[in-house]
Amino acid sequence: MQFHLQEHARHSFAGPCSTARGVGHAGGGASVSVHRARASLAPVRTRRGGGANASTRQGRGRNIRESPERKPGDTSGGRPSVLALHERPVGKEAGNGIGTTLGASCWKSTAVCGLAASPREEDGPSPGRAPATAPAPAKLRGRRCCGWKFLFRRFWTGLACDPHQHPSSYRSSMSRRTPHADGAGSPRGFRRPAALMAAACLALGATLFAPAPAVAAGSTNTDAYRNLGQADRAEWMWGIAGDTRLSNMSIPGTHDTLAIHGGVMVQTQEDYGDSADTLTAQLDRGIRAIDIRVRVTEDRYFTVHHAKYYQEANFDDVMTKAKAFLDKHPTESIVMRLRAECPFSNGGAFDCSNDPKSVTQEKARSIFAGYVQKYADYFYEPSVRGTGRADVPTLNDVRRKVVLGGFDSVGADDSYGLKGFDAHKEDHWAPSQIQEKWNYVKANVNKAITGSADDVYLTYSSASTSPLIDPYQFAGGHQLDDGAAILGVNYQLMRHLNNSAGRVGIIMTDFPGWGLVNAIIDHNDDNMVKGGNRMTWLVNADKTYANSLYQGRCMVRGPEFDSSKTGGLVTQRPCQASPPSSHQWGAEKPSTFDGKGHFFIKAANGKCLTVPYNDGTPPGSGTQLFWWDCETRWFSGSQMWNIIPTKLATATGSRPAYTFINNWTGKCLSMDPATAATAGGKVTQETCPK
Repeated sequence: MQFHLQEHARHSFAGPCSTARGVGHAGGGASVSVHRARASLAPVRTRRGGGANASTRQGRGRNIRESPERKPGDTSGGRPSVLALHERPVGKEAGNGIGTTLGASCWKSTAVCGLAASPREEDGPSPGRAPATAPAPAKLRGRRCCGWKFLFRRFWTGLACDPHQHPSSYRSSMSRRTPHADGAGSPRGFRRPAALMAAACLALGATLFAPAPAVAAGSTNTDAYRNLGQADRAEWMWGIAGDTRLSNMSIPGTHDTLAIHGGVMVQTQEDYGDSADTLTAQLDRGIRAIDIRVRVTEDRYFTVHHAKYYQEANFDDVMTKAKAFLDKHPTESIVMRLRAECPFSNGGAFDCSNDPKSVTQEKARSIFAGYVQKYADYFYEPSVRGTGRADVPTLNDVRRKVVLGGFDSVGADDSYGLKGFDAHKEDHWAPSQIQEKWNYVKANVNKAITGSADDVYLTYSSASTSPLIDPYQFAGGHQLDDGAAILGVNYQLMRHLNNSAGRVGIIMTDFPGWGLVNAIIDHNDDNMVKGGNRMTWLVNADKTYANSLYQGRCMVRGPEFDSSKTGGLVTQRPCQASPPSSHQWGAEKPSTFDGKGHFFIKAANGKCLTVPYNDGTPPGSGTQLFWWDCETRWFSGSQMWNIIPTKLATATGSRPAYTFINNWTGKCLSMDPATAATAGGKVTQETCPK
């Protein structure tokens, strides 16, 4: 029985196999762990309008004041700018063959995952794996930061003293923030007059809590929370195959993207500056999905709000910063969720009010149409047309564009955005406990991993029940009075993503850290395009296997060893328009024993692609392969192959390609470079690329 390759490897590598993907046993052969490259393309190291009256309310002991708005282009009103601190089912493109090709069970190898066992606890945290015990978050209620008892407690929990007024802004000194010359700088904090106390805290923090060295994946709470790190993820989309639909991507986003003012009950993001400088900082650090909430001001333009609190930015600021980013990085795309924040009737005590209050939903849509016309070259036009939701586009369709996912609360929700944008959404925003929220988030992420590549999955990891549990506590966790640590959603999500694989959809976060952002981006591995490589093969509809580096050379069943015709050499020759049977191969699951998810690669005469037995010693790189009788009773690891899908870059996008890894030797199907141009040149095995 033969199988068609219709699904990606993510179905096989869910669980502990995301970074070390093992090659399993078949019939007792030795096992070899093969590492695949992560999706990261950069080194993983990875914040003014009239019309609104100022208002003040008490928030858990802090005064929270709404700043007067400023009009677009007005540089005199509002607060002065603050300088930066010095710083398928997947597989809709099924694979044209692999013989007549293989099924998803090709990747569901228990041996694969079983061999990628987690390191021993005594080995300590490793890239791609969370530590066995999470670092305890700061105790966030009822304490100031800089008492001596607090300092020593923070020494043992890995959190440094921070001289901010309120413990909501506690941060770990094991931060990856560093001065950066380009783009928005470091997040700004809030100073208090006790300069001596601040200096003492900072000095002690610098001495005891030096930044951790760079690692391949985040492993601590401070990697996942309130620490976006360096501006080194501005172009991660360039390596994604252009024919990948947005629905089949893993996209990090921010909930209430510009909510940096209003106090701990309102703030949801690190503050990198007003006028949408915070947006620039997020985009430079990998964020590609944004959540913009707007108020109609003076009956003619939008200002950015979270509830009644003006966020010192206007919609022109948002689009101007998005335009500048996309001009500088044209391979990228931004998904925007837009919402009319102020109710058009029956608003509550903490809701904003439009200006004037008589503004209608139709007026809000008309104002938005003006922005669409003004920034026509930067919006993905089908998503903002206002006549119905657009089909989900491919990445090539929307590079250097802002894609409107939806425009909510304007009375025409089905007139804007993308089809199915909210169909698979998790947004329980007021759960009773942090763990309850995490359970919702995990369930939706897991559905995205196994769901159809054509469906958009949208997960909000954010929540708030202020004044009981503030947004930063849902994101970063907190410590109870009895010392028990409550893990935040961000850390649990990062840990889960580091130990799984496959598309996870759009994830909107509060106070994300660099490790969480990278973990989401890394789940695009299935859609990364690769260049030609002699260990990467194209499987064609005519059942030929063509090498991706040596174009036009196909694997063939070569000369027989003797007249018995029980076996012979595997060679390569120029591919033919009408290939003979000696050029044709197929992948087939063994029918007489459990191949542990691996496959025979069978020639048209029924013989199997075989690594020479070599008296039981696995041969090395450069060994020429045989075709031989398929073993059905004894050792068969030399004939069992794990098949890993990838994508090969083409002039118009990409096409499916495959790497074949032998179960016994752990080496990859390849071609001999020395005989690559010769008809009858060798087909060999070679050490797989990392």
